[in-house]
Amino acid sequence: MFEFSKKKLNIPEIWVASFELYKQTLSKIWYLAFILIFTLLGCFNTVLKTHVSDQTLKHVQKPIFHLSPISVICYVIGMVIGLFLISVILHRMYNLVTDPKYSLQKSIYFVLSKYLIIFSCVLVVYIATVGGFLLFVVPGVFIGVLFMFSLFVVLFEDAGWLSAIKRSCKLVWGNWWRTFAVIIFPALILVVIQNVIVLIIGVHYIWINILVVSLVMSGLKPYFDAVLLVQFNDLKLREKQHS
Repeated sequence: MFEFSKKKLNIPEIWVASFELYKQTLSKIWYLAFILIFTLLGCFNTVLKTHVSDQTLKHVQKPIFHLSPISVICYVIGMVIGLFLISVILHRMYNLVTDPKYSLQKSIYFVLSKYLIIFSCVLVVYIATVGGFLLFVVPGVFIGVLFMFSLFVVLFEDAGWLSAIKRSCKLVWGNWWRTFAVIIFPALILVVIQNVIVLIIGVHYIWINILVVSLVMSGLKPYFDAVLLVQFNDLKLREKQHS
């Protein structure tokens, strides 16, 4: 039976503990991960199809992008639903091991009640991270990792969006490289597996591609979520011991 550690863990120990959390909760959340990934990929595929002029692609080497109402609507729908499902998955995974009687319905209601704060928090983090990437890749990565646990603070510490961002910075500051090292390996594995699936199936069978990627990643992405939860717990322990 998995329990969040009460002592600081090194990086390999975090990966091992995350796998234990992943094994214990996968059967209860994989279908939520499938809905999440399928929705995001489906919406983004629709955005790309309406965003790029097919006629332009036939006549010139570089595609001409145009903004259409459908692409904007699909993008917004994908982000709103995706953020909601990500929040539910994290909240559900955490409560499966801390309070097994806490139902999925309660997690859904909780996320709905906090959604305005969640959306505001993630929107600010998104703008700051994208702004960092526009300046240069390194600032974008730095800001992204620094703000990474803002959503977790909203979900598990009942904070407002601004307090959550400040709290995430406080937790990660001084542990930035360590946090980056913890998450980069699982993240790269997910990216590699997804790209391998795309290469095997090909880009011409887009909906088959989306379905297969969604099925495979619904079994793998929860491990990355588990890594983030265990790392969040570890950062709080380190903060407590330093205070």
